[in-house]
Amino acid sequence: MSRLAEIILIAAAASAAMAEPNIVSPVFEPGKEVRLNIGKEVGEILVYVPADYNDDCNWPAIFYYHGQGGQLSTKWLQTATGGKGFIIVSLEFVPTTSEKMNQLQYRTYAEREIKNIAFARHFLQGRLKIDPKMTVLAGVSRGGWLVADIFGFRPQLAAAVVITCAGNHNWLPDEPMSLAGKYVYIGAGEIDQNLGPAKKAAAYFGNRKADVTFEIYAGLGHEINPKSPIMQKWFSDLRGNLSRMAIKK
Repeated sequence: MSRLAEIILIAAAASAAMAEPNIVSPVFEPGKEVRLNIGKEVGEILVYVPADYNDDCNWPAIFYYHGQGGQLSTKWLQTATGGKGFIIVSLEFVPTTSEKMNQLQYRTYAEREIKNIAFARHFLQGRLKIDPKMTVLAGVSRGGWLVADIFGFRPQLAAAVVITCAGNHNWLPDEPMSLAGKYVYIGAGEIDQNLGPAKKAAAYFGNRKADVTFEIYAGLGHEINPKSPIMQKWFSDLRGNLSRMAIKK
């Protein structure tokens, strides 16, 4: 190989590495987390591979947003799922210039988050056995409001949603799509300031024909109880329901 060809090859490899940092060969192992950067728009994500993972079947993936000021983490979802049955992906928020947005601005912002979820899912599909039809959205506090809204106006994106310590804005068309066949879990602390909005969100999604499970965490404020038997049973049942749906399709 000539010196010029070597230089061109090195430059091309460097360019690819800058465009997709840390993506070349992530090692995914059952029961382990992997932190990686999947590009400028999405940035860092944290991926947990369930302890019972194998390549013999397709798996559901939970795409999770933490609360305001939080950090990437899959810990409480690992507890809630028993560390099995679900690939868990923790995402950062798209940067915004203002926390106060009108309906149009918020919808535009949410569309960018939807794009990032789709990008992360597509990236992981090339490396793990993920079934996009078994996508679950999850969030707490700010993240809970976000996934509730995304699920409300783009239900095609996910089969289920987990909304904790949050409600929804209900900024939707006059005739929103039915959510029949979709699964919704909503939980909030007994003294959480968002308990009222959480109750309203449960009624809202129920009116849209979703299968809704609503839980109040006794004695808690703005926090989650991932050891709740109700939540853990919901995830266990959801895994079975999603698997049966995938077989039918």
